[in-house]
Amino acid sequence: MRALALVGAGGLLGGLARHGLLALAGPGAHALALLAVNVVGSGLLGLLVGAATGRRGWVRPFAGTGVLGGFTTYSAAMAATVELSGSGLVAPAGYLLASLLASVLAAAAGHLAGERVRRRRRLVGAA
Repeated sequence: MRALALVGAGGLLGGLARHGLLALAGPGAHALALLAVNVVGSGLLGLLVGAATGRRGWVRPFAGTGVLGGFTTYSAAMAATVELSGSGLVAPAGYLLASLLASVLAAAAGHLAGERVRRRRRLVGAA
């Protein structure tokens, strides 16, 4: 039950943050703002996974699955792709490719940074 509550609370916060950022961007910039949200969220999740491995039991369910899971969204990215399909196939295909590549690269970079943080913490703790 504790993990469920952590994920739920985090998901609420992440979803509200995404909604707020997309509302600030406005309807004309919705697809680009959503791309930015997903890339930033992927990078932060990579950082969290790299840094929090083996650490406190509440961090990953709350911040990873909850906050960042609620912040990023695959379904809204697919809806944005469908919206772009009215202008031919190039725009939606480019959006999908950019979204996938940028999110994976951000997650990888975040994970590397998180591993560095974890190693530094270990070195400082050992000293």
